[in-house]
Amino acid sequence: MTILSVVETWSGETGSADNTWLRTYTRVFRVITDDPNHSVYDIGSHPTIPLLWSLHPDDLRTFCDKITPKRISGSREVWDVTCTYTNKVEDDTEPDENPLNRPWKLSWTSQLFTKVAERGIKRETIDARGNTVVPAPGGAILGPLINSAGDQFDPPVEIEQSNWQLTAKKNIATVPTWLMDYRDSLNHAAITIAGILFQRGELRINSMSIGPYTIENKIGFYPFEIQIAQKSETWIRELLDQGTHEVKTLNVGGTPTQSRLRVVDKKGQHVTEPVRLDGLGHKLADDALMEESIFIRYQVYLKERDYSALALPTT
Repeated sequence: MTILSVVETWSGETGSADNTWLRTYTRVFRVITDDPNHSVYDIGSHPTIPLLWSLHPDDLRTFCDKITPKRISGSREVWDVTCTYTNKVEDDTEPDENPLNRPWKLSWTSQLFTKVAERGIKRETIDARGNTVVPAPGGAILGPLINSAGDQFDPPVEIEQSNWQLTAKKNIATVPTWLMDYRDSLNHAAITIAGILFQRGELRINSMSIGPYTIENKIGFYPFEIQIAQKSETWIRELLDQGTHEVKTLNVGGTPTQSRLRVVDKKGQHVTEPVRLDGLGHKLADDALMEESIFIRYQVYLKERDYSALALPTT
């Protein structure tokens, strides 16, 4: 009564992931014995078969949650053992009697939006037939989206992007007064939520809701929900430094005085379209390369708060 061989059949390997961050895998093992009377337990508990709760070799955040031995059709000595893995820990069938002890419940959704492309990579110039007029440069050039004469496109180029929005739910005993100050705030430092690292300024609290006071098992609580929006490029805007005015130093009565004057072109005429500036209010040279363009970084959401005070799960 011997198990002759246990071999993983790679053709049975599967995997999946969805937008709730749920990951699942399947591994299949072919087991051959010399005894038709081997039981399901004998086959499924063989030491070369993964154990329940053992980690997947390629994804150490998932664990084996189910082992299914099955005889193949037409043979009593050959089995296929299917092992499934997941990163989801099922909720207890009986929730904690104390509603305040129940963990955060997190869910993720993607949000699609359009935005004006403020910077991009200029690739190449082509004619109406698709023939190259000016080849792409040897290296990627990051700069404003402008035409061959240096003007911005009208209408501006828009692109579609998507970011994540986190919804987190938990019961709280009281409504903390400091929570109200978190509305419309950004995360003041890098933070890890559910195993994902977010950089400073990448998260913004979109909304919070506190449900009616509820009593369960003689314990009172408020259902609390918070929605946090993510923007991978952060919520800090980077705008091309450009305009129709520049700062000039004039001699007024023998005193150097800074004045804001209209930019003039080579013919001495006031420009009617914005020109690039150098970050100090002076006009950039007409032949300045795109990578020499200056951007002004604006933090339009002024509040930054410590998101670790929310005590969201880090793993």
